[in-house]
Parts: sequence; structure tokens; C-alpha cells
Amino acid sequence: MNSEKLFAICLLRLPGEPAEAPLDRLNSLQVHPSASDIKDPAARRIVTLAYDLAKSERSATPRFAAQKLGINEADLLGFADSADPEAFALYAEQILNQQQADTLSSAAQSAVSKARAGDGREALDDLSDQIAALQVANEDNAIVDLHQATEQFLAWYEKYQAEMRSGKVRWSFQSPKLDDMIPYVFPGHAILITAASKIGKSSLVQQWFDYNTARGLKGIFFHFEDSQEVMGIKRTARQMITIKDDNGGILGLSLKKLLGSVLSKSEMDMVVHVNADILRWKNNCKFVHCAGWTMEQCMRVVWRYRDWLDFFVIDYVGKEFFPPGKLRNYGGPYGAAAYDAELIKTTTDRLGKIAIVVQQEHEDGKLYGTRQTWQKFQAWISLQRYKNGSTLSGTYRSDIGKSGKGADGEITIRNANMGETGGVPAWFYPEFSLWAT
Repeated sequence: MNSEKLFAICLLRLPGEPAEAPLDRLNSLQVHPSASDIKDPAARRIVTLAYDLAKSERSATPRFAAQKLGINEADLLGFADSADPEAFALYAEQILNQQQADTLSSAAQSAVSKARAGDGREALDDLSDQIAALQVANEDNAIVDLHQATEQFLAWYEKYQAEMRSGKVRWSFQSPKLDDMIPYVFPGHAILITAASKIGKSSLVQQWFDYNTARGLKGIFFHFEDSQEVMGIKRTARQMITIKDDNGGILGLSLKKLLGSVLSKSEMDMVVHVNADILRWKNNCKFVHCAGWTMEQCMRVVWRYRDWLDFFVIDYVGKEFFPPGKLRNYGGPYGAAAYDAELIKTTTDRLGKIAIVVQQEHEDGKLYGTRQTWQKFQAWISLQRYKNGSTLSGTYRSDIGKSGKGADGEITIRNANMGETGGVPAWFYPEFSLWAT
């Protein structure tokens, strides 16, 4: 059986497979053969159907494909017996190689015809051009000379300056000091946020998410732990700081009040009011409660919304589901998490989006799990909070609890490819699930 049919069959849900199996196979490819690359009519129709369904996170069984496309189901099941899902990438590679071979063969035939007609030099030039075109396509335009690189840079930088003059919204850390230390987060860059347990890393990235989507950027927040209700109550508490008295004091309800008390009508009106303010952020936010998801599932959603989003948040790496096969193939959870870090980075780079990725730290500041994140990502930001009585600013917060972490702390840029390293004093206010610098 040819590679086109085998590739097409592997895009279907084979007997005994979960619904996401063909989607995971498709997401694993660096380059997807297009339907137009498929010459076999039946295989091309299956590929077209599978690609269309994948856009909405769905897959087809052989029976569904047979009914939808008018193909004999027994034939499809027979093909399925011959297909090896583990060889899916090889099938795709063979299709692309065949497509290049056909292009080269056509060019060679044209060159032979011209040579026989006496146009030997033109035949050689045309054949050389075709070979060069194939080589450039194969390397995905990765190699440029200095002249071309300079032209591309100047065109980009003129656009960059024009966007700065126009005030176009760009990613911000909601802190003039941090924004000064990392003045620009390039599309395609990934930022790692780490802290020990219960320091407030999820609160910080949720706060940054609120801030940037309120300013007009479009983002997707993937949360493996917090439910939609928990996300909502924290979001409401953060917004409560906007309700103030004439002297600037905060009148908004604390997280403790929101969760532990029966609210009066006026207090409930306050909840409705701040959520009405949140709705003014328009439809710039999407939230994905992805407990039990693989990282491949998350990245498929990113691909699905690639024309809409500007950035996405993963909270957090290491909490995703690792299928037994991934654990086996990559040497356990640390190796599997390292693979997922590369998947995030590759997706971010290929789509030109910004990724904000959370990871756990040990108490000594070392990363919990894989270290591939800080090695691969363009910046690493760590959070610290100090025990009561041992604070950065010297301010003692007695309302936190004597055995717990105090409010005073620091946001430290530990690594930045395009910026400065160093710490910024920060304060965490658990009553509003909020950081301040």
C-alpha cells in the first residue's frame, strides 16, 4: 500500500484508540502535507475530511469517513490493518519527498526536451533554478545572505518604530521596572515564571493576563488546577481594588469576605459592578480548564486560535497528563515534561505568539521537574516571599499569619536573552490575590 493511503488512514481514529489519538499524531508533525500533495483521490478526500475536522478538535472513525465520503467501509478497515500509527511521521515524510521528486522529474523532463531542441544552456539554467527552488523550500527559507537579512531587519524595525509611535499595545509585565528590564517581548518568545508552592505564581500570571487583555491583547489561559469558579472568584477579588473611598482607601470586598460571608444587597451589587467592568475587556479572553489534558491538546487549541490570539498562558508545566507511551519513550515524567517544554517553545516560535509558562520551584530555588524550560525559553522570572519578620522592605504584616509567608517579596529576572537580570521589590496581598511592585 502506498504512503498516501497509509498517511490518510492514520488520520482516522483506529480501532481501540481514543478520539484524540489522530489529533495528537497530526500535531506531532513539523510540516503537514497538504491535501493537494496527495495524488490518490480516495486518500486526498480522507485527508481533506480529517484536516477539516481537526480545526474543531474532532476526529473521524473509518466508519464515519466511509459514510461521509461514500467509500467502502471494509476497504478502509482493511487499510487500517496495514497502517502503523508509529510510522505516521515517516508516511508524511515519504509524501513530501515524493512531491519533491515529482517536481524534479518534471523539471528534468523539461530540460531534456529543451536540450534536444538545441537549447542546452537554457535547459541547464532551468534545471538549476528548479533544484535551487526545491532546496530553498526544503530549508524553509532558513538561509539568507547579509543583503537580504539587512533588508528584512530594516523593514521590520521601521514597522516596529511606527508601532511604538502609534502607541500600539504590546505585552507588559504591569510594572514599569520590569518593563524597563525586559523592554520588549518578541513574538515567538516564551517567558518562564517560577516560584515555590503557595507563593502566588498563579495569581501573578492571572493578574498579568487580566491587565494585558483589558488593554486589548487577545489571550488564552490554560489552567490545570483552578476551576472556572476559582478563576472567577480570584478575578473578582483582584478587580475589587478599583472600588475606593474619597481618600483612596479600598472599599472593595476581600477574597475572605467573598468566600466566607453572606453578602448584603449592596455588597452583592458591588460584585455585579466589578464584573460589569470586567466585561468591558470585550471578548479578548478565553479560559481553558484543562485538568487531565496532555500538552498536545493545549497546543492544538493554540493552533486552532492562531489567527486570533496574541499570547497564551500555561499554568503550569508538570501538571499536564503524561500518557504511558510518553513516559516510557522519554524516560519518565521529567523527560516527558522536557518534551512538552520543547513543544510549547516550537509552537510559540512557529506561530509568532508569546507564551507565559508557569513551573514549580523547590524551596531552595531550583526548578521542580525539567530544567529544559529555563534553558529553552527566552526569559526566566522567579518570585519570592519572605517570612514574617524577615522582609525585603522591613514592613511587618501581622495579618498574614506568623507561621506563613509574609507580604514582602521580590520578582527576580534570573535570565533574559533580551533584557537585564535583577530583582524588583514586590508585595503580595492575599486578601485580593494581587501583586504590587
